[in-house]
Amino acid sequence: MFDRVVCALDASPLWLEAVRQACLLGSGVGQIELVGVIQTVADEYSAYGAPAVVSEGEHSLARRLADAQVVCSRASIELLQGPKLARLLVLLEESDATLVAVGAASRHRGIGIVRGELAPEQAVVGFCGGPFTVAGYLVEGKPSREFAIVKTLMYREPHVWRALLDKLADCFAGYVSAQVRAGADVVQLFDSWVGALSQRDYEEFVGPWSARILAAVDVPTIHFGTGTATLLPAMARAGGDVIGLDWRIPLDEGWQLVPDRAVQGNLDPAVLLGPWSRVEAGARDVLARAGGRPGHIFNLGHGVLPRTEPEQISRLAQLVQALPSPV
Repeated sequence: MFDRVVCALDASPLWLEAVRQACLLGSGVGQIELVGVIQTVADEYSAYGAPAVVSEGEHSLARRLADAQVVCSRASIELLQGPKLARLLVLLEESDATLVAVGAASRHRGIGIVRGELAPEQAVVGFCGGPFTVAGYLVEGKPSREFAIVKTLMYREPHVWRALLDKLADCFAGYVSAQVRAGADVVQLFDSWVGALSQRDYEEFVGPWSARILAAVDVPTIHFGTGTATLLPAMARAGGDVIGLDWRIPLDEGWQLVPDRAVQGNLDPAVLLGPWSRVEAGARDVLARAGGRPGHIFNLGHGVLPRTEPEQISRLAQLVQALPSPV
């Protein structure tokens, strides 16, 4: 399965996810110098999201980012209040109800622009929010610690939950397929809050729909969630050539749970808020735990935090790329 992973580089492949922090990176773009796997972020979205438009300014930004060898979309997620549960039930009971990725055409044009600005060996990583996370935003109307409303829906109205995820999976499968047609070389399914589930609930209420989305494309796929130490084998069964590891589990221990997959991760993004000595120690620990084994993509264990200094990101990238790697 490693032959599907874009990691044939002289140094450790590296990319840093920054869904909500794209504008932060854009503000210091001249100082960002990441070499390796290149990302464009199509933001986590729902049927109620606002469209992203690729403007001439963003096109120019893409050119400068391509030169600096890090690419992020400037579109960021804006969480809107989701529908009330009663409205959701009515929506899903309507036979002609569909979910559409608003603004998808603009994002796909952006991917094409970025792909055209990059060298062939630089990969564009497409992005899609995971079914549980997006369903959670729709049902709860905002991020939640317990996802009590979502779980109430799953347990009391499983047919409604399945109908919702059917619609999301159909929408997202088309969305990632269009990203690939537009030029994405890799697709990541980013299910931020799926770690709120037990393994049993994941396999019943989420895994089959994640599998449908991941199977919709014929390019390497990355499957990521946070708080998923107990879910990693189940996530691997659902799909993904690469399994993303968050910072809560040591990388070597996480890899043991998915031995037939490549892995991505997993420096704690909060470490970048500390002194450089701690950042360096953390990065070296991640790489040491990878142990020189082929199939590791260095990354943070979640997104770049808003208060992170761009200089820290640049130094981290330079460190990782300077260290030897067998990949």
